[in-house]
Amino acid sequence: MDFVTETWLHAAASGAGAALLLAAAAAGAAGRLRLERGLCVALAVLGVAAFLNFGDLHHQSDRGFVHRWEHFHYHLGSKYFPELGYDGLYVASLAAQHSSHPQLPVGRRLRDLRTNRSIRAGDASEHRREVRSRFSPERWRSFVADHARFVEAGGERFLTAVRRDHGDNPSPT
Repeated sequence: MDFVTETWLHAAASGAGAALLLAAAAAGAAGRLRLERGLCVALAVLGVAAFLNFGDLHHQSDRGFVHRWEHFHYHLGSKYFPELGYDGLYVASLAAQHSSHPQLPVGRRLRDLRTNRSIRAGDASEHRREVRSRFSPERWRSFVADHARFVEAGGERFLTAVRRDHGDNPSPT
């Protein structure tokens, strides 16, 4: 399901809920209770369906119930936050891939998390070196090993796409 379709489904569900509320308000006292109960059930069903993206579960492409995209951001981003900060995940990912899987292409573009702009991967070399220097040798080895699991599980296509996202936003705590 694409973003536009999902947006239209959410809008339709909201419109249906509003219509049901208006119908309940207009109904007489006898019919109002039955309509309100039906409204609550309908909205609960729509809420659960919307929560589950109307059956389009993101992790289905991962062949399991682990949402790899989310774990890339929140596992790596949170575990290595002292070194990565809010700006270093994607450039550190490039550097780690060069270390663990140099034969894999890194993709042409990535999101510069300092500016939120899409840039050429080659233009990030200075920032990549700066972020890499934030790591101690032990922490860098650990990051490369953790990152390698995502390389092996997701491959080139996954990494190219995930590095174009908008980063992670863990709490500073």
